[in-house]
Amino acid sequence: MFRKAVLCLYIACLVLVKTIEIPDALIDEVAAACMKEKNFDKAKLSEMFDDEFHMKYPHDVTSKFMDCALGKVDFFQEDGAFNREVLTKDLAKALPNFLSDKIDDKKAAELANEIYHDCSVPKGESAVEKVANFHNCMIVELKKKATAV
Repeated sequence: MFRKAVLCLYIACLVLVKTIEIPDALIDEVAAACMKEKNFDKAKLSEMFDDEFHMKYPHDVTSKFMDCALGKVDFFQEDGAFNREVLTKDLAKALPNFLSDKIDDKKAAELANEIYHDCSVPKGESAVEKVANFHNCMIVELKKKATAV
């Protein structure tokens, strides 16, 4: 459940508007637990993102929140690769909620796989840096592909 919330949180940041306030609906029990554990409110959590919705790294808020999240979500397989099944499934479920044009489940799954394919190689020294780089790649790719949907 938490991995969906974290992925939805990432996808929420993909929305092509100029606000980074995180909607209450995207904060589930586990995300709320990490926020409580780290003493973050939504405004503090929003500090993780710049005006283009890229996740800031290195950044204190990003590191603290993602360290907590990584302990609760299977973003990675045992071999260090991203967990494709988890990420694409949750991304596909979230995409229709965040695109200006409605897409069906099949198109959302295709788009999620395309975005994942373009961003699937973990880059960075730490797990947090790899997730931040993945998130930022997703933003770039979604912006490119959103007009083609």
